[in-house]
Amino acid sequence: MQSSFTPRVGVAALSSPMEVGAGRAPQVFVDLSRLLTQSGCDVIELGSIVTADAALAAGRKLAEAHVDAVVLAPASWFEDYLVLDVIEECNRPVLFWPQPGMETGALCGTQQATCYLKQLNQPALAVFGPLEAGRNLDRGMAFLRAAALFRRLRRMRLGLTGQRVRGMSEVAVNEFALKKTVGPRVVPVDMVGLIASARAAGQAEKAENMEPGQVIGRDCPGSR
Repeated sequence: MQSSFTPRVGVAALSSPMEVGAGRAPQVFVDLSRLLTQSGCDVIELGSIVTADAALAAGRKLAEAHVDAVVLAPASWFEDYLVLDVIEECNRPVLFWPQPGMETGALCGTQQATCYLKQLNQPALAVFGPLEAGRNLDRGMAFLRAAALFRRLRRMRLGLTGQRVRGMSEVAVNEFALKKTVGPRVVPVDMVGLIASARAAGQAEKAENMEPGQVIGRDCPGSR
C-alpha cells in the first residue's frame, strides 16, 4: 500500500530532435522512472517529450493524475517552452535532472529553463549527474517529499475553538497568512457541540485518545 505521503510524480525525458544526445532520451526516461520508483515514488510515466504537442498532452495527463511534482531529465539541449507548456496544464514544482555528456547541451537547456521559471516564481530544483543513488537522489527526494507534503497541507483544516488569552495579540491566528504560506484552512469549532461530543464519547475511546503518542481528535463538530 502506498503511504499517504508518497510523492506522486510525473516523469519524462526532454530533448530536441536535432541535438547531440537526443537519441538517448528513451533510455534516460526508463532509468529515471526505475530509480524514482525504487526510491518510493508513485511514478506517472510520460515518456520522452520532444514537441509542444507532446508537452501539452503530458501536462494534461499529469493534471488528471493529480501529481505532486514533475521530474524532467534533459538528455540534450531542449526548447524551454516544452517545460512551460507542461506546467501551464499542470502547475507543479519541477525537478530537473540533466544528464552529463559531451556537447549535448542538457545542462545549458536546464539553465535556460530554470532562469525562466525563477522569473515566474515557479518552485524548481536542478541536480546534475548520472541517474543513480547518492547526493543528487537524496536532494531530489527531499524536494519531492516537500512538494507532496505541501499539497496535502493545503487540504487540511485546523479546528479553532475558545479564544486566545486577552492581551496576547501576537498569538492570534492569521488565517490568511496560514493559508498562503503553509496551506491549512482554519475552521471554527462549536464549543457546545464539542462538549456534547466529549460527554457522549465512551470511556474506552477517551482512554485511547489520551494514551501517549496518540493523535487527539478526529472529525470535530462544526468543522464541516
